[in-house]
Amino acid sequence: LLIPFELPELPSCRLAIQTGGIFSDPTLLVDGRPLSAAKDGTFTILGEDASPVSVRLIGRGLDIVPDVRVGDRTVTLLPPLRWFDYAWCLLPVLLLLAGFRGPLSGAAGAFVTYLNLRLFRTIPSPFLHYAVTAVVTLAGLAAYYGITLVLLSYATAPK
Repeated sequence: LLIPFELPELPSCRLAIQTGGIFSDPTLLVDGRPLSAAKDGTFTILGEDASPVSVRLIGRGLDIVPDVRVGDRTVTLLPPLRWFDYAWCLLPVLLLLAGFRGPLSGAAGAFVTYLNLRLFRTIPSPFLHYAVTAVVTLAGLAAYYGITLVLLSYATAPK
């Protein structure tokens, strides 16, 4: 998900955030090119007058869209998800943990939750947020039980 934004300190720069993946952090893009962060997570961009502007990406819990901190000012790129959006997205974890308790159910629930959170940010229609994530949750549940049945039948098959 690519989120363009503007900062008054950097009027001539085309800034954007590329959200991270499962194993990657979000990236700051300046004029279409990724910028490397310092060890403390700060990005330094030269302003109009060649003075450095420090930018940090601040995570918001499970939300895939970070806030941007410039100096001591925080810029919110997208409104935060509401508590019931988080509850809806976390539903796969509860559904899968209700059936079997184990590492496979936890991994499946976490993966479907991750997909739901990404879908909430990429689908523009509020109605479709819930409809599509409900389908993804049910598909994840069906896939989990299908894989579990195959593994159990293989493990209990006579040798």
